[in-house]
Amino acid sequence: MEERGGAGLERLVEAALREAVARRPITSLGSALFAFLAAVCFLPDEGQWLPTQVRDMDWDALKKRGMVLIFSDLFDDLASLELGLKHLKHRRHDVLVLQVIDPAEREFDFKDLTLFKGLESFAPQLVDTRAIRTAYCEEFQRFLSETATLCRDLRIDHALVPTDEPLDRTLRTLLGHRLKSSR
Repeated sequence: MEERGGAGLERLVEAALREAVARRPITSLGSALFAFLAAVCFLPDEGQWLPTQVRDMDWDALKKRGMVLIFSDLFDDLASLELGLKHLKHRRHDVLVLQVIDPAEREFDFKDLTLFKGLESFAPQLVDTRAIRTAYCEEFQRFLSETATLCRDLRIDHALVPTDEPLDRTLRTLLGHRLKSSR
């Protein structure tokens, strides 16, 4: 958290939330939502969350089966992600993976030398985008195919969520398909 005038209050609220989460079993939608919001509050300051953390979360705290929505770009180790997803399926949760993709990542429609700054602590790189566009697009498509195949093999619903489209449209389409296939 950023240091400012109310930093003492922020630390007090954080400590209270941690204590409440530690004492409160996740047995209902309300307590699950509370735990989710508390977990979001405890993300590192840089806001980085990795899909491999799926395997490390305390899913056993969920006493009942439930629906688990994973919103991520999935840019991480797929083997670790697979372990986490298998654990959720083993616990009989209904899992949906919503892979968040920026259209610029998919299309890579840059024309000039471009300075890319990594959000996950990679050093800035000046790139001749025209020279690598074809190879990048092939690699990105392979990555999308691998994540979709992983989810399909585990019988987990998977959807791409473009950042330039309203989330409600994507969710409505995905849930509509699920409803039709359950009949």
